[in-house]
Amino acid sequence: MVVQITLSVGWFALILFVVLFSFSLSFFLLYRAGTGIIELPSVIVDDATEYTVEDEVYGYDTWYTSFLAGFASMLGEFDLEEFESSANKNAMTVLFTIFQFFVNIVMLNLLIAIMGDQYDVVQESGHEQYLYAKAGIILKYEERMSRATKQNPKLFPEWLQLLQPKTDDDEAQKGYLSMTGRVKNHISEETRALGELFTKEMREMRDEMAELNAKLNAIAGP
Repeated sequence: MVVQITLSVGWFALILFVVLFSFSLSFFLLYRAGTGIIELPSVIVDDATEYTVEDEVYGYDTWYTSFLAGFASMLGEFDLEEFESSANKNAMTVLFTIFQFFVNIVMLNLLIAIMGDQYDVVQESGHEQYLYAKAGIILKYEERMSRATKQNPKLFPEWLQLLQPKTDDDEAQKGYLSMTGRVKNHISEETRALGELFTKEMREMRDEMAELNAKLNAIAGP
């Protein structure tokens, strides 16, 4: 189940990588075009000498480190004061706002929707997958047995297999349905009930029409 859900977000991971790389490269270019230096509060030593403290913006030295810094900012690790050292603070603020909105709100909810939908799909066939895995374990144990053990009638008696059609009304199978499966099953049952009711009403209406025609013919005479 975990493997199938993880594989279902492959395209999402690719889109996230493209978006993250694009914004990280934009941040890198803005910082490289600017000073890339942050002016920190001055420090006074021995009550006489004042030193100006400057620091470089961390993580935007190369495009590779910019990608890691963009990933960290997606997780909430960022400093708004660093925008002052970019080539255009307003452009940096707009890009950063779009980046946070698109990644942390839009794509995060998209990821939740994809994984929830895939979970329903996997849950619908969860019982069958359990039986398939159980049969695989049994086959592996049988492969390790000797020929004499496999021919032992006490361990491997002859079986008569009986196949019967699977019905939608099997209560044992309903317990394995996911939320989507239960909704589909409920809709099918309601649709079937409405169809039977409609057929019954139409039959009664035809009987009443036939009875009415008979009375009219009796009144009209030969």
